[in-house]
Amino acid sequence: MGKVQSSKQKVSEDINKLLKENKDLIKIKDKFELLVNNIEDFVWIMNQKLEMIYVSPSVEPLLGYTPEEVLS
Repeated sequence: MGKVQSSKQKVSEDINKLLKENKDLIKIKDKFELLVNNIEDFVWIMNQKLEMIYVSPSVEPLLGYTPEEVLS
């Protein structure tokens, strides 16, 4: 019975750790979005294939294209 309880406790601790890490990632993502959505510079993110996957809203006043147009 002790091994079962210990295993349950370990799983519970692992889940709690993952939930906390997820909350931390969401906070970081929110801060990043706040920054890049309000900066006047053109910010973009590319994937490993060198394809743009994110373009900040500031691209429109700078280049005259919406982020959706740049990404398409």
